[in-house]
Amino acid sequence: GSGLLFKKVAKGLTFYTKGITGFVAVPDVVRMTVELMKNGYSNDRFTLVAENITFQDLLNTIADSLKVKRPSIYASPLMVTLAYKIDWFLSNVLGQKRKLDRATAKASYTESRHSNEKIKNTLKTEFLDIHQYIIDARDAGCCSTNIAFNLLCCGAASNSESNLNRSSAVLDRDSTNHAEISQAAAKLGDNNCPRSLAN
Repeated sequence: GSGLLFKKVAKGLTFYTKGITGFVAVPDVVRMTVELMKNGYSNDRFTLVAENITFQDLLNTIADSLKVKRPSIYASPLMVTLAYKIDWFLSNVLGQKRKLDRATAKASYTESRHSNEKIKNTLKTEFLDIHQYIIDARDAGCCSTNIAFNLLCCGAASNSESNLNRSSAVLDRDSTNHAEISQAAAKLGDNNCPRSLAN
């Protein structure tokens, strides 16, 4: 998840990949979900993605916001695959804790793009810029844990039903707990990040 990315970059991440996937800030998810419910939408599917970003660009933005060195060595798909297999060997033969599983390895170089045109046209709205969101939140004094918590990765392989479900918001007025959504929105406004980012 995004939290792990922040932790690795903060500790000094050397390698980067060029895979692509969608990211969205949690404040956008809460705001748009509430707006859709208020406008009576139900039993519909909307993909909430601010933008499709390469992992290289995202890691560079995180590194810049944390004021640490950017990852500088490109890890090709072949290199990532070899690393995954070595990690598997060390785990199964020597009992070491897994650091890189097959799904994560594949996601690191997979190009998975998601469209946000439907939600933008429906609500006539725009998303927070992910790069600027990370920088502004850090400048406002947010710790990396809070920034990561408020940033969602939409998943890699778009041909997977489970990943597709993770990247979409499904609204059902009969089953949605409006109180929970409101509480989530309030919590986002009260955390350590600037309130303007949660509005």
